[in-house]
Amino acid sequence: MAAGVRRWSVILLVGAMGCAAWAGNLSVQVENAGAPVDGAIVNVEPGGPSGTTNPAGKWHENGIAAGDYVVTAWKTIAGTLRGAAANVSIPAAGNVDVSLSLVDAAWTYNLFPFAVGNAWQYDYRHSGADGRWTCTWREHVDRATTVDGEPAVVLAASKDMVPEWEEIRASTRQGFVLFTQQHGADTIKFDPPMRLGALLPMDYEWVATTTMHHSDGSPDEPGLLRCRLVGFEHITVPAGAFDTARLEVVMTMGGETNELTIWAAHNVGIVRQIERNTERKNLKLLEEYTIRGLPLRPNGPIIRPVLPRP
Repeated sequence: MAAGVRRWSVILLVGAMGCAAWAGNLSVQVENAGAPVDGAIVNVEPGGPSGTTNPAGKWHENGIAAGDYVVTAWKTIAGTLRGAAANVSIPAAGNVDVSLSLVDAAWTYNLFPFAVGNAWQYDYRHSGADGRWTCTWREHVDRATTVDGEPAVVLAASKDMVPEWEEIRASTRQGFVLFTQQHGADTIKFDPPMRLGALLPMDYEWVATTTMHHSDGSPDEPGLLRCRLVGFEHITVPAGAFDTARLEVVMTMGGETNELTIWAAHNVGIVRQIERNTERKNLKLLEEYTIRGLPLRPNGPIIRPVLPRP
């Protein structure tokens, strides 16, 4: 699972880890439709322990370093991923009890498949103060890289075959990470990287905060990313019909806030996206795509997912 999805006081966390006396005990109760869940996986993030619930749906851990965490739990039940998450503060001493009720969930790494060679082509429609226009928008995973020893990829975008931007991202079983974003001559480094947990339970909001460092000499700015799974929907786009997870995302970079509604399909990626702010609205509709290096094809999707959830 992801480390450091929420960035509370690093000093507090490091100090707590350095002192064995600064630790608390955590008890987690996991239920599904009111019944205890045996065998649910429980994780404490960032960097905390993990375990499995007993037949009574309980899991307990002693000696967790004082600090702020996200506790997640999940289990596949009758073929459907069910999960839950809660924000928890562990005191320097004492006990914390957490109850988690499982709901439908999704995995970020299934919704954003970033294998090298994967590519997506969109019908892109813009409307704003500068008028209306359409273009062919392409995104592809160009190459693998590392950031401070952490595996990542470079995602490149083009507008009518002209390069637009590159971002360094990761989407793995540890979660989704945004490391850098390049626009023209300016490359923004997110410090710390903006991270979302791997598990997306329905209606739980992951929040990541950062400081944006600009390569063009512009002053540092705050950054904020919020992401929430709000439902599962069957939609049709030029590439075909897909069962999707619908995400509501808010991204604030300096003084600009963009709201995104994303429809992403299991092992395919984004098939529809609406991005809007006070000045513009952009719509992307998937036309063609390739997964793991298969060639782009204009006559329909290569993969037709059946299940809306992992």
